[in-house]
Amino acid sequence: MTWDDDKVSALYYDAVTNTDPSSATIVMDVDGTAYPMDWDDPATTETRWDGTARQEVTTWRRTAHTQTAFAGAAVTAGAWADSPRGWTHVCEPRITIGTTVTPGRTFTIVARAAATP
Repeated sequence: MTWDDDKVSALYYDAVTNTDPSSATIVMDVDGTAYPMDWDDPATTETRWDGTARQEVTTWRRTAHTQTAFAGAAVTAGAWADSPRGWTHVCEPRITIGTTVTPGRTFTIVARAAATP
């Protein structure tokens, strides 16, 4: 990710679940800090035959974005704004439905240049 002070950049995540995420909350854990996320649109569904499960399976898709901007004019000084070139940030989305917390696949973002708050 290249920081651009002319843009405000949140982290976006395309969630794919096997349960309806309508009542779910979502956070993005970045470097051990959980950042709340907002859902962008209602979930869409797709039902198809799963040969392994030998039954029809429904999946839900929904996109979310962090409430916190990680680049651009809205960035305040801190770990992200001051990231040195090549700094790696470890990210893990987590969806909570009721009392069940489901972690998503962990990914990394490598800062190519420091942001200017």
